Amino acid sequence: MVNYPEDWKTYNFDDYFAILNNNTYPRAMESATGQISNIHYGDVLIKYGENLNNVNDVPKLSSALDTSAFELLRNGDVVFADTAEDDTVGKCIQIGDFKGKLISGLHTIPCRPKIETASGFLGYYLNSRLFHDQLLPYITGIKVSSISKTDIKNTEITIPPLPEQREIAKVLSSFNEHLANLDELITKKKAIRDGALEELVSGKKRLQGFDGEWGHLSFEKTVTPKARIGWQNLRTDEYLSVGYSYIFGGTDFSNGTIDLSACNFVTKERYAMDQFIQVSKGDVLVTKDGTIGKVAVVPKIDKPATLNSGVYVFRPNGQLTKQFLYWILRSSIFDRFIEDLSAGSTIKHLYQKDLKNFYFDAPKHVEEQQAIADALSSMDAEILALEEEREKIEKIKLGAMDDLLTGRVRLNAEV
Repeated sequence: MVNYPEDWKTYNFDDYFAILNNNTYPRAMESATGQISNIHYGDVLIKYGENLNNVNDVPKLSSALDTSAFELLRNGDVVFADTAEDDTVGKCIQIGDFKGKLISGLHTIPCRPKIETASGFLGYYLNSRLFHDQLLPYITGIKVSSISKTDIKNTEITIPPLPEQREIAKVLSSFNEHLANLDELITKKKAIRDGALEELVSGKKRLQGFDGEWGHLSFEKTVTPKARIGWQNLRTDEYLSVGYSYIFGGTDFSNGTIDLSACNFVTKERYAMDQFIQVSKGDVLVTKDGTIGKVAVVPKIDKPATLNSGVYVFRPNGQLTKQFLYWILRSSIFDRFIEDLSAGSTIKHLYQKDLKNFYFDAPKHVEEQQAIADALSSMDAEILALEEEREKIEKIKLGAMDDLLTGRVRLNAEV
């Protein structure tokens, strides 16, 4: 139960908003040459933040469609997504400084405030935990969740005076600006890394101080792949939440490494069953089932680790360093090999016999291989640091939303 400040007012949803009509046109009705922009529920859930403005790319409907029955949205209106595959149903956007004709599309609930509200405030308030929690009892469905216009009317809106709304929106928008700047920087850094990756592992660009020969290598002659043998597969009850050894599967791969927080464990006996799939820091792992060709390097771990089914460990011989092999597998060289292998196939499996046909170039001197890997890993570390900063700012923002939108923290605002 939230104890709001005395000067905050509570409204029934129906008293605060008028619900407008939405259209039900599918994506197939979109057209780059259309004149009216259309908000699709999928974009509300994934593409847009709390507020929609001219920065956002909003699809347009075909000019051949009759949209006269649908009221054009105004700045300040809000649009809810009434359907999702999880409890994000009910996520919404507020229309900000959007120029052009705009209507609300498939699986959305467009609403217009009846009461003056600060620009941007509702985008934050209606996406906050305290409002979204009101929707949870009304969400229906198993595989697909939904909420109705009737049910959303059962919620309440509790808001501060208008000047404080403006200050809250200003503070939260500053967080979004910081996050957007980080996103832009991360995207730029990734593009630089990816460009350097393609040039360095192909030999098109050489690092200063290296001019030795490169060789054309066969995977079969330079790398030994190992994986869990079929009869060693685990029963469901053998996956433990705590145990002697980590067990790494494809679902644990994250951003080129292993997300240790998501891993299961196995007993010492299970770990000891096959020494060839016991892995340690720096080992290169590749998925061989389902989404084949995903790559991860084993991070620093605090206990033993082994492999689940569906994953190879690639162990190079003396001609190749693990680190250089990792970046070869992260490059378009391996991507193209996997794409060619998967073309026209409905069964996704990377067999050892397939890997015999994988070839790549590499410096003959392992010192150059290591220098290339170090340069790329340094770029990766910069990106990781930025992503961690972004995650930190996102958490601070969510905490600020909780504090500011409940009145636990008040902002000085001149009336």
